[in-house]
Amino acid sequence: VDIVDIYTDYGPFFPYNAYVECYKIMAEYSFLWKIFFEFGETPFGLWLNEFLLELCCFDPFKECLDRPSCSTTKRADMVVSVHPLCQDLPLKILSYLDSNGQTRATTARTTPFATVVTD
Repeated sequence: VDIVDIYTDYGPFFPYNAYVECYKIMAEYSFLWKIFFEFGETPFGLWLNEFLLELCCFDPFKECLDRPSCSTTKRADMVVSVHPLCQDLPLKILSYLDSNGQTRATTARTTPFATVVTD
């Protein structure tokens, strides 16, 4: 088993590589959580998040998902996410890898992917 926090380990810069620290601060100061949540649920906030994630994180996250897993020469047999709001980009990347770079459409993904909610 190879456990990777894709944002902390492969996020190219702040805020992507600091999600854990940001989460702790927002949990302590609920007004920050409220602002972040309310902006994030707007159509513009959703679009901006998706656009910036794909622009800034696609290549670093692809490097993570395409690397050999554990002591093998193959990439992971399965990917497990622990947060349902952080799976769109990894799913697109898996589709891209599974289709040999032909498409990012999630219908092309063949690598098993599961979300385990732990809260």
